[in-house]
Amino acid sequence: MIDFQAAEKKRLEEPASEIGLEPLCAMINNNLRCYDLAMELSNSTIEALPQNYAEQVNFEDTCKGFLEVAKEAVHQTVSVIFEDPGVQELLLKLYQKEWSEGQVTEYLIATFGDYFGDVKM
Repeated sequence: MIDFQAAEKKRLEEPASEIGLEPLCAMINNNLRCYDLAMELSNSTIEALPQNYAEQVNFEDTCKGFLEVAKEAVHQTVSVIFEDPGVQELLLKLYQKEWSEGQVTEYLIATFGDYFGDVKM
């Protein structure tokens, strides 16, 4: 599990724009799923072991590692979204005439909705 996390972290060293939105979303979803599975493994392993061995087993750091990878992938996903020229163009129109007419907000909400629909919550 630690090797998988290390490979994911190494991938996250690449610029977010080179990784791409879909792989970042997949990374978030995969690491959240891995966290859930690692927690299940931890619980079942500790329950199956005699008390003296169970006290020696620690999955906590490994499980948290998946959340750390997912968190970094979320940060990179946000970067990709806000670096999108279409999003930047809309953000520049905030507090302008189009914004006061409700057009900018409507388009931003639709755009963010499309992006966030790819990420499991």
